[in-house]
Amino acid sequence: MNETHNHSMHEGNKSHNDNHMHDHHNGHHLKDQSRVIPTWKFQESPKDGRKERLFIQLNDANGKAIETLQLSHEKMMHVIIVSKDLSYFDHVHPEYEGNGRFHVDIEFQNGGEYKLIADFVIEHSGPMLINHWVTVRGDVTTEKPLKADTDLTKVVKNKMISLSFDELKHAHEVTITFTILDSKTKQPILDLEPYLGAIGHVVAISEGAQHYLHIHPINETTKGPEAKFITTFPASGLYKLWGQFLHHGTLITVPFTIQVPYSQQHHEETNRIIH
Repeated sequence: MNETHNHSMHEGNKSHNDNHMHDHHNGHHLKDQSRVIPTWKFQESPKDGRKERLFIQLNDANGKAIETLQLSHEKMMHVIIVSKDLSYFDHVHPEYEGNGRFHVDIEFQNGGEYKLIADFVIEHSGPMLINHWVTVRGDVTTEKPLKADTDLTKVVKNKMISLSFDELKHAHEVTITFTILDSKTKQPILDLEPYLGAIGHVVAISEGAQHYLHIHPINETTKGPEAKFITTFPASGLYKLWGQFLHHGTLITVPFTIQVPYSQQHHEETNRIIH
């Protein structure tokens, strides 16, 4: 079994870093990330329907460029882009220019508010997360209220993908299982290809884009039909999950919206510790 990583982010200041990140596997909080000072800058004021170049500069607290970056799942940086209502999702990989500077081209489909979440690793410091809200000019669509899916099976790109859990509740370790079949023959898919060095990746974001989880698989080398992941949801409530898998060179992104129940047991255990 390979090491499992669960990167969790809790929203503080909208325009600054997140200082709460949890390494699921080791069960401890990583060092305060306030020493990473990011600068987010678009080449032009972002507008819908055209490619916008985003620059991300990583400096330390003394203003010096951070250059001790490491590859994480084959990339120097992963950026997740979501609309405020979570109806839009993208996962992109900025190009590293050196001297702590990255750039990436993003095309926003509509105007409105979007959250950008950058995920990277600094040598001797471990995984890092920073986030930034941006307002995009253009036609703003009506926000769609988030609702839990009643059916946890979806068909995407000729694949029938089902989502299941061992026991779903907040503050407890949860095993997430994606089962992938051919939608026409109903036969199991047994030849998934590695996507960014693993069988798949899962991103989970809570309603309002407050909590962020980038979840990696338990076994990175399996080829299907099941892909299992472990995580801990930091709070109860609605979450949207996006599972990403690669089959015959085609990237499959499947979204699910789930309701994570509140754990009374965790509440009682916490009270016992406090009192």
